[in-house]
Amino acid sequence: MHIIIILLTIIPFTLYYLKKKNRDELPSTISIEIITYSCIFIPIIIILTVIELYLTLNIPGSAWLVAFVMLFSHLFIFHYIYVIQLYKYVDGVFSLGK
Repeated sequence: MHIIIILLTIIPFTLYYLKKKNRDELPSTISIEIITYSCIFIPIIIILTVIELYLTLNIPGSAWLVAFVMLFSHLFIFHYIYVIQLYKYVDGVFSLGK
């Protein structure tokens, strides 16, 4: 399901950028956050979810603990990777050097 969401988000924007000849005419209404989230954070969340499912199914009685820990790990990874470290690079890439 996540892969379908990623493809439905990335492919139209990629085709739109490739069809534009003059990049100065690109509208500012394209959501940079959606593209960034799809490209970077959804694969990380998928990996964490697989780890969560593995631990929940193989360790009896650990579902609440695993869910609690994984919720905060998702929030921490998003905050650390984007807000603290990569916001300059990600915004620079998707704003086309403006």
